[in-house]
Amino acid sequence: SGQFGSFPPMVRLHKILHTLSYSYDDWNARAFDAYHAKQYEDAALYWKHASSIPNAGAVNSAQALFNRTLTLHQLKRHAEACTTYQQLIDTYASNNTPVIRELVAESMLNMGALLGEMQKQDEAIATFEKLIATYSSDNTPAIREQVAKAMRNMGVAFGKMQKPTEAISTYQQLIDTYSSDTTPAIREQVAKALNGKGFDLLLKAKKTWQNREQAQSLLREARNDLLAGLERRPGCGMTRGNLAYVQWLLGEAQAAEDSFRSALAAAQNGGEKLYHGTVTDIEQHTIAEDGGFRAMIERQWAEHQAVKSSRD
Repeated sequence: SGQFGSFPPMVRLHKILHTLSYSYDDWNARAFDAYHAKQYEDAALYWKHASSIPNAGAVNSAQALFNRTLTLHQLKRHAEACTTYQQLIDTYASNNTPVIRELVAESMLNMGALLGEMQKQDEAIATFEKLIATYSSDNTPAIREQVAKAMRNMGVAFGKMQKPTEAISTYQQLIDTYSSDTTPAIREQVAKALNGKGFDLLLKAKKTWQNREQAQSLLREARNDLLAGLERRPGCGMTRGNLAYVQWLLGEAQAAEDSFRSALAAAQNGGEKLYHGTVTDIEQHTIAEDGGFRAMIERQWAEHQAVKSSRD
């Protein structure tokens, strides 16, 4: 028909030239507007443009790239998000501006977590190891938090790879490094590490159940870790549920009953999430004692539901 799209050629040319004249602030504002409107494709594109403005400054360019990665993650374009994280890391790793150091460290942390979500645990661990090696001597609170999170995430990755010894060692490294830190965010990571280590010790005990003396020793260590975790996070149902399991296998049936009842009632990681998670845990490295524990949690779960139903 001789027509070019929905507007005449000269208007289109004018529009293209206009977008080329946008400043960093223009693209950044458009990106935020698009993001808040949940127009994530547009937001990712606009932050890409913002990051490439020559005179934007390193902090602005790095922040735009970082915002783009978060938006790509939102779109589940994981491979592209990893590529953009890597671009940010490669470009700004040697920049010692505090804000940029934090963005690079957080990019490494997020990239590792994303690689883990993509079932690439080896690459995730390598990324976490690089973050720890690069920033472990940095005492900036924000950086310390990224390093602590990297250690915990690395422990989780080892657990998913069925490498409990490596997982336990990594959790212990976090605990040894940060147990005296009073920063709430760091205390949270230590508490999670204590829970993770306690749970992996529990699984290790089940795997070595025929050597009862060794299994009992592992369970006692697990109990100590879980109790220490609860001192830092008393409201965590998952930690208390793991403690119940350990207590049951140590022959402390009444303590296990009390712990699991409290775990189900916990506002944080309690209730249905805890019940289903515990059922899954019981099915790993099954031993004879699991039968009694399963019966106990089924009874308590039924009671918990009945109480909840009567309140509703």
